[in-house]
Parts: sequence; structure tokens; C-alpha cells
Amino acid sequence: MINHGGLKMKYTALDRLNMLKKEIEHAESCLMPHDTGHIHTAISWMNTRVRELEEEINANLHAS
Repeated sequence: MINHGGLKMKYTALDRLNMLKKEIEHAESCLMPHDTGHIHTAISWMNTRVRELEEEINANLHAS
């Protein structure tokens, strides 16, 4: 649950998936030939999380 300006918002797995994909796209645009290993690590972790969310979404779709 996110509290934004007094409003409580709950993000769905699909919302989180879309946000992560946008963050990955932005992180990839920040990559340089040197000194961006930390960004590569973050992208790798976010890609792992994307796969987890896709599995969660697929499982929920098939359970319905």
C-alpha cells in the first residue's frame, strides 16, 4: 500500500511489472562503457523480479 498525498494506493502485480520495465529501460539508457557495473547489477536484479511477477500474473490468470 502506497500513501501518496493522503491517498492510499495499492499497485497490482501488472502495475509493478510495467513500472519495472520502464525502470529497466531508463537504467539501460544510463549505461556507459566504464564504471556502470552497479547499473548492470540493478538491471539484472530487476529482470529477475520481472520474471517473478510474470510468473505470478500467469499463475493468477490460470487459477481464475
